[in-house]
Amino acid sequence: MISESATILIVEDEQDIRELLAYNLEKEGYATVQAADGKEGLDLARSRKPDLILLDLNLPFMDGHFICRELRRTSNVPIIIVTSRSSEVDELQSMHLGADDYVTKPYNLQILLARIARVLQRVYETKDSNHMKVGEVTMDISKSMLTYRGNSVDLTKNELRIMHCLFQNK
Repeated sequence: MISESATILIVEDEQDIRELLAYNLEKEGYATVQAADGKEGLDLARSRKPDLILLDLNLPFMDGHFICRELRRTSNVPIIIVTSRSSEVDELQSMHLGADDYVTKPYNLQILLARIARVLQRVYETKDSNHMKVGEVTMDISKSMLTYRGNSVDLTKNELRIMHCLFQNK
């Protein structure tokens, strides 16, 4: 399961914003990689394989929509658009291209950090091969056990298969 040890790629052309984001993310325990333009961002996304990308739309060389489209051809890495563009058209286009969230500048840092944590948890919570969680329900696959609010129940082989399918397609 990914948590605060995740690596976040920040693709932002404004140096002050990029460095401030990196500083605050590292203070929270995340590792960061930084890119100042679209080409560098796309190259780093492909070579470093970060756990999450914070992507500005207004970038030199390639805009954020192009990068998002290119990454979605080969990757499911979570992408949060962080931009000054506040139009509904830009937000809708970002979502259609595969962005996981859309945050407009200026943003509240604590809310952005919460969104990052939520996206990382949602995307990577099922990567643990023995445990899956949906809401307050946890399934321990190795023990064939389902737990809800402290109450546990053993599952048969067929119940485990059904629950596993339901958890994967929540």
